[in-house]
Amino acid sequence: MNNVSVQEWCVEQGFELVELNPELDPEWEEEQDFIETTGIKRVVQALHAHLWPNLHMKGKGTLVCMLLICAAMP
Repeated sequence: MNNVSVQEWCVEQGFELVELNPELDPEWEEEQDFIETTGIKRVVQALHAHLWPNLHMKGKGTLVCMLLICAAMP
């Protein structure tokens, strides 16, 4: 399977393809106004942005929140 067919499948199914180690083109990146996050950082970003149906606020500083913040750090 090539990258284009995988990307097309993801779009058709409503998924985001997150590449862990994408091939980067420095010239292309210089031309971009916004550099997309990739890899584990993007996965954590997406999980934080999703509106989970059973989500209930537990308050600031809980162990779960601290672990998620630590996991997002490089």
